[in-house]
Amino acid sequence: MNRLGQRSDWIAHVLKAATQQHHRELTDVFAPWIPRNALVIDVGAHAGQFSKLFARLAPDGQVYAFEPSAYARSILTKALAWNRLRNVQVIAAGLSDAPGEAVLHTPVKPHGGLGFGLAHFGTVANARTALDQTTPLTTLDAFVEAKGLRRLDFVKADVEGWEAHVLRGGARTLARFRPALFLEIIEASLQRAGASPDEIWERLIPLDYEVRRAPNFERVEGFAGPGDYLFTPRHAGEAKKDQSMNKNGDDSQEGGTRLKDKIKQVMTEARVVLPGAQALLGFQFAETLGALAGEAAVDFGEHPADRLGEADDRLTLFRRGSRRRLRRRGWRGTRTMSCHACA
Repeated sequence: MNRLGQRSDWIAHVLKAATQQHHRELTDVFAPWIPRNALVIDVGAHAGQFSKLFARLAPDGQVYAFEPSAYARSILTKALAWNRLRNVQVIAAGLSDAPGEAVLHTPVKPHGGLGFGLAHFGTVANARTALDQTTPLTTLDAFVEAKGLRRLDFVKADVEGWEAHVLRGGARTLARFRPALFLEIIEASLQRAGASPDEIWERLIPLDYEVRRAPNFERVEGFAGPGDYLFTPRHAGEAKKDQSMNKNGDDSQEGGTRLKDKIKQVMTEARVVLPGAQALLGFQFAETLGALAGEAAVDFGEHPADRLGEADDRLTLFRRGSRRRLRRRGWRGTRTMSCHACA
């Protein structure tokens, strides 16, 4: 491929990374483990599709995107800038089991382009079909210590067989924070790097993780073939709560009662703070409270009391949105307006 062709290839990669968002279907899967202020580490950030997703899930948090490939970083940084995602810091290094350097092998396609999504640190069968680059390495433990991080909510690693090395170098961090992990696990790639799927299970299961395999995220007890696996920490408190709910349902009933009380409180507030809002806003008002009422009664597979924080957030947004819609309809009053027409 000539220089013009290589440049065209790079531009196409940048445009795709900047304007497309892959993995949207995983948003609901990741959301329980990535709160708004989460700290996420993306190992093998590639062109930034996961980093962008994480940044939007955690707008008040921080994403550290590790990408050792210079070519991939040139695309990643452009994609992040285009999307104005300022809560992502790109780290020009790889994560491994020890600090130092390693040679990153990037496959060269038959037409001369770079298969930068398949770059790896393992052995290469044919050196003439790969572009080599010496890159710096650090460990997850060393990075967390250097940054003085006090939390770690989520780790994604897609590093073409180097996943076991990443976990080895983060043993203290994983034991301390027990973040959720989303790992690509392909036996052939791990073997190329001198590792195996069994090593990953042997390292994480003693830390009390449960495992689900994409795309259906059904629970598995061990390696169930090549693919992406979500490792999530079990919580003793939740286990006890689930056991209690299955036993007599008392906790569920109590949580539902608390959520219903919250709805009554806000309905009262709506009559005091925004009198007439129901008439002015119509179905939007009823729809919001109706959704909350449904959440108090419908079994979502989790403790209803855990919905209270979400209810507070949603009601806050409703209040703000209500005032904006009222102003657009001509209201210019104070926070405590009255509606004589609705009296």
